[in-house]
Amino acid sequence: MQYCQATVPNQKQLALDIMRGLKHSVKQRTISVDNNAYFSCWYHPVIRELVCLVQPGEDYDFLACSVRPPITAEQARESVRLLVDLGFVARDLEGCYYECDQSITTGSEVVSLGVRALNREMARQGVEAIDAVPPSHRDISSCILGVSRQSYEQIKQEIQAFKQRIFQIVTDDQSSDTVYNLNVQLFPVSTEAASCKKREGEGG
Repeated sequence: MQYCQATVPNQKQLALDIMRGLKHSVKQRTISVDNNAYFSCWYHPVIRELVCLVQPGEDYDFLACSVRPPITAEQARESVRLLVDLGFVARDLEGCYYECDQSITTGSEVVSLGVRALNREMARQGVEAIDAVPPSHRDISSCILGVSRQSYEQIKQEIQAFKQRIFQIVTDDQSSDTVYNLNVQLFPVSTEAASCKKREGEGG
């Protein structure tokens, strides 16, 4: 009921959070889409998570081999250096890496060549994972839906609420041992029925 009565996006998001049973909103840092260095390589976001999990110290060979698919030690070294320079990760007095923010995001509805390239690469890796990763370690599925424009907008809001729940789960997880990529894709596989009917009516 609160969701239906909400009139602005923030109110709707709050209502969705309540509906989804979120204990709290995960604090996210919004980063600029102009940060081409970060978006230039798909493994930078992976290294941001991984370096804090495996704590490689100066063993960049180990860090590089822990990435899937593996990268070079030099790529791992440069990635860590970039993440530190950007303020995404840091080291404490004992030399252990930690993330400076729980989560980073570009926000929704982003139009950026760098972000598009990153999404394209992650989608490609998702395709390869169908054969490369055993079903017990992945979850890949699809469904074909007939939706109106109104339903489409509602689905997008549901996706945002779903991702917030995922962020909460991983934020509360104190025993993470693997870095996963979660791709969420929603796109048309047909033209709009109305436009099809219009073209049919124009036929001579």
